[in-house]
Amino acid sequence: MNGFVTGIEHLIAEMRLLDLYLQRQVARLRASHLFHEDDMRGLYITDEQVNVLLASQAEGGILSAEQEPDEVETLTAAIVHARQEIDARLQVSQHVPLMRLAQLFALTPFECQVLVLSVAVELDLRYETLYAYAQNDVTKKQPSIDLALKLLCANFADYVTHLESFAPDAPLVRHQLVQLFVYATSHETTFPAHFLKADQRIVDFLLERGGIDQRLTAFAHVLMSALQWSDLIVSEGLHAVLPQVAQLSETDGTVIVLHGPMGAGKQSIAEAVCTALKRPLLIADVRQMPQNEKEQRTLFMLLRREALLQQAGLYLAHCEVVLADEQTKRIVEPVIDTTDGNYLPLLLGSEVPCHLADIWPDRQFITLDVALPDFPQRLHYWQEALRACGSCLLTDKDTAMLASQFLLSGRQIHAAVRGAILLKNLQEGKQDALTNDDLALAARQQAHHHLSLFAQKVELLYTWDDLVLPSRALQQLHDICIAVAYHHVVFTQWGFGRKFAGGKGVTALFGGTSGTGKTMAASIIAQELKRDLYTIDLSNVVSKYIGETEKNLGRIFQEAQASNVILFFDEADALFGKRSEVKDAHDRYANIEVAYLLQRIEAYTGMVILATNLSKNLDDAFARRMQHVIEFPFPDAALRERIWRTMFPAATPLAHTIDFGFLGRQFELAGGNIRNSVLAAAFLAAAEGGSISMEHLVIAVARELRKMGKMPLQSNFQAYYELVRQKS
Repeated sequence: MNGFVTGIEHLIAEMRLLDLYLQRQVARLRASHLFHEDDMRGLYITDEQVNVLLASQAEGGILSAEQEPDEVETLTAAIVHARQEIDARLQVSQHVPLMRLAQLFALTPFECQVLVLSVAVELDLRYETLYAYAQNDVTKKQPSIDLALKLLCANFADYVTHLESFAPDAPLVRHQLVQLFVYATSHETTFPAHFLKADQRIVDFLLERGGIDQRLTAFAHVLMSALQWSDLIVSEGLHAVLPQVAQLSETDGTVIVLHGPMGAGKQSIAEAVCTALKRPLLIADVRQMPQNEKEQRTLFMLLRREALLQQAGLYLAHCEVVLADEQTKRIVEPVIDTTDGNYLPLLLGSEVPCHLADIWPDRQFITLDVALPDFPQRLHYWQEALRACGSCLLTDKDTAMLASQFLLSGRQIHAAVRGAILLKNLQEGKQDALTNDDLALAARQQAHHHLSLFAQKVELLYTWDDLVLPSRALQQLHDICIAVAYHHVVFTQWGFGRKFAGGKGVTALFGGTSGTGKTMAASIIAQELKRDLYTIDLSNVVSKYIGETEKNLGRIFQEAQASNVILFFDEADALFGKRSEVKDAHDRYANIEVAYLLQRIEAYTGMVILATNLSKNLDDAFARRMQHVIEFPFPDAALRERIWRTMFPAATPLAHTIDFGFLGRQFELAGGNIRNSVLAAAFLAAAEGGSISMEHLVIAVARELRKMGKMPLQSNFQAYYELVRQKS
């Protein structure tokens, strides 16, 4: 006997068998006088029906063997023969989807037939009519539990026994192969009165359609990876254990927990594991899942079901979203639970440590620390990648600078070099050698920025020539750049990294009144170090809810560490204020926030700049932890004159009559106010179609003073006072 060639061919055979079951049920109803031919059947109950039901001896509408009419006996024989023929063909068939479902979810033959019963109406609308007819009710177009049991059970004892196939923990319901529901207009709430609907993903699977469950596509996808063990750029220790760990995940269901920062290569490891096991990989980003816990739990169940259907490994990225909190760990239980006996390679990626064995002691967990490469490893990867590119102008010192500045994984470093080459070739076909600037730009693009929720990227427009400060403050800013540039020399080559456990990052405090150049200085440092600068939006960080501020700050430092950016906290005294005496719960939690920030800054290995208008309001512990404290003084007359002169671009048309000395001496303005005045004067001159004159500037200054709440005085404006009085 020939086997089934396709899953659809098998389904057609099962549906033909279903037709026989339906014919037998209609024959039984007619024989027991429970069937009515009128169009209103099901909408009312006749006296005859009641009498028959009372006399049926609680047999559930299933006739006893001696009551079966000849037609029913004939149909039963046809059913048995059709079932035997289908089973015989299945014995010599391969890759039949329904049998695959039965194997995966431990379905009994009865449950497989229930599944066919539920799927049939999704494929052929004639079953809506047939089900309504067989249920003696024109409103019941979906099969009910009661109908399924009466169609498939030989007697009432079987009926009662098979009710358990629809219990919440039974495979059909537990894995959502079918869903139980009642019609919104129905008042029937008894269990057998529930209706059955096949899950759409299961229908697609039986029809051998590709793709994944539509409910998962927003945050998950399947990848057929070709990544080999040799392609992984990880430590030698990890290289040595990964093949054995991969086999454990396949044979006894060991859960692999990959702990490490973003960009360290956790997903690459998951891909290589599935390549070695010759499986696809289902990747899901937990951060993008809905926040509702009940919905999340369902989605985790669907993820595991999808991985089983695809015969794929499952990698859950960013599990710290749920695993870092003791209260939410249970949400992932549908993924961890293997009581159905199915093991699949399961890998959990987390950026914070998580302990799961205490919750699921029956499962085997193995945690692998996936760290970003240290400086010597990064230097090796840069040298290796640059040798492969063939044309590069970098010196050993330049390469060391790149390795020090960018905390990239080995894979990201190789990708940065390839990206720099591609970008260079696209620039009018240039074939020039790569420069330090080319590689720094490509390295920044490799960093993963997810800071936009709490921070804003600052456009780097300024250079050292634009910054007017006393020589001492300028030297301190240069010292910051030196501390970052030679971080690898001091902490790695000279061994200070082993001497000092914490405080390996660079921290700076900029103090001074508004407009004195603090933000500009931060921008120039970022430009000098070829890093991105993000200013933190405190309105999105500070929360009135207890614990939320710490969570937000934790995410900021975590993302910044992975993205190699400089964090700039403007008006930091609002967040890093002095701790107060504890008088109530609010004081206690406010102090906890400050203590948490101290801890995060201490542990952070990147660069943080705090700016404040009121340095005295900062907590003393913060001041002690600042490696660089720079005061931005209010500019004196000489500095103000220099600021006025540096504000004008080279292309600006300037009148020869501008007296910069007068502007610097007469008006006590900070750099920010001078900038506003220069810009306002430029618009006045542009509107008149001429160059910027002294008159435009003094009018703009007068308007800036009024904006600041100050009256323009004759003693300040002197000969220009009358002009100002008339036009400002």
